[in-house]
Amino acid sequence: MKRVLSVLSLAALLLGLSAAPASATVKQDRDRRHQYRVTAYGDDICGNPGTFYYVLTGREHYTWDGPMPHHGNGSGVWRWTLVYEDPALGTRTGREVFNWTATYWPDGSWKTVQSTWRLRAGSLRFFQIDHQVYDRQGRLKQETFRNRVEGC
Repeated sequence: MKRVLSVLSLAALLLGLSAAPASATVKQDRDRRHQYRVTAYGDDICGNPGTFYYVLTGREHYTWDGPMPHHGNGSGVWRWTLVYEDPALGTRTGREVFNWTATYWPDGSWKTVQSTWRLRAGSLRFFQIDHQVYDRQGRLKQETFRNRVEGC
């Protein structure tokens, strides 16, 4: 599940960056709202395999001073259903809320990225925070990662 969350959060960030204008000479702000449907196979947080059916609704906001954005942020809500391989586990539905904020170097590469995830499904609770700092060459300089799982 952690791997699925990381892939989905990276996809949300990258899809938002594609909304950048070709060039800008003055400060610009842009908002984008979206809805995606995704099906993915993987393990839940407790290690049980199954098929996830996601619906993501969210928004993103970017600010430009030049040809590339210098700040972005977004939030979203995943609603999902998980059908377990083991029929004894049945089906679980849940909701995840995520927020992210990022600053960019002048070439458009990430300078800092921070994301927060909160998940609730019945008695299962999951919280994750990830903060990353990159140098001018795009190398990760520092990462602070914490997560907490309750209810497995």
